[in-house]
Amino acid sequence: MLYTEKYVVAFNNKHRFNHLGKIDLKEIQSEPYLDRLNCELRDTLRAICQDQEVNLYAAYRSNSEDWIVNLVRAGMGVALMPEYSLPANADDVRCRYLSNPEISRQIYAIYYPKNEKYTEIKNLLTVLIHR
Repeated sequence: MLYTEKYVVAFNNKHRFNHLGKIDLKEIQSEPYLDRLNCELRDTLRAICQDQEVNLYAAYRSNSEDWIVNLVRAGMGVALMPEYSLPANADDVRCRYLSNPEISRQIYAIYYPKNEKYTEIKNLLTVLIHR
């Protein structure tokens, strides 16, 4: 495992969530939700919402992370995203950690052993193993 990444609630810089330190999942249900269709935890989130009786209304759905970030930027809603997935040019997008529940994912590095013959792969493996 390389690292664990928490999920955050992303919203624009004029949103009412700006004054909060963390955001409960229940607070999001009153907001237009921007649904990331390629989210690997989408089914997990659906189950958590069902357990907590939270109904997220998907105002927009997209396979494109850029489109979701642009909708957040425009104030069209909020999105749940991995904390390190916001692009560098998203200075006008704010985020807070999701709480109750906290959701995270684990990031792993996997390689195909036959690729070890490439210098770049060997160098990367050396860095990852000795970090």
